[in-house]
Amino acid sequence: FFFFFFFQAEDGIRDVERSRGLGDVYKRQVSTQSTWERHGFPHSSADQLNVIFDIIGTPNEEEKSFVTDAKALEYLKTFTVRPRVDFNETYPAAGKDAIDLINKMLLFNPYFRITVEEILAHPFFKSIRESANEFVANKPVELAFEKEGDLDATRLRNLFIEEINFYKTKTNKELSC
Repeated sequence: FFFFFFFQAEDGIRDVERSRGLGDVYKRQVSTQSTWERHGFPHSSADQLNVIFDIIGTPNEEEKSFVTDAKALEYLKTFTVRPRVDFNETYPAAGKDAIDLINKMLLFNPYFRITVEEILAHPFFKSIRESANEFVANKPVELAFEKEGDLDATRLRNLFIEEINFYKTKTNKELSC
């Protein structure tokens, strides 16, 4: 769950970077809906920021410092202030290192969030990391679909199905050997 959340947040930040700001992402989200009331905007339980803020708490001024779009800042001010979840209470059986890692990954401001390199070097992974087997790519990974521009839901769904089928076939072949 936590790695999914972290990478989902990263995807959201990439969307923000491609647009003119968080306000544009929100504006696009709202403009695709026929009415605010039908979907509970703003602040329904289906509102992604509402769900995120239930976990990480509502961001304070310092945490919002990377947001530059005035409409986005106004929107963020409309959320009810709530505290960050205490992961020690939520996951009492988790070790100190696991809680520390979760707390460093689940931050609203991407500039305050732990980096991938710091995650890999974190004590939580000390017993399983084999740095001798790691390598750093000499250029960024390019995925063909990223060159297609904006993907509609049908195209995105088809790409997911292709990927699932590829690995499903690959796994079946490996199991039969």
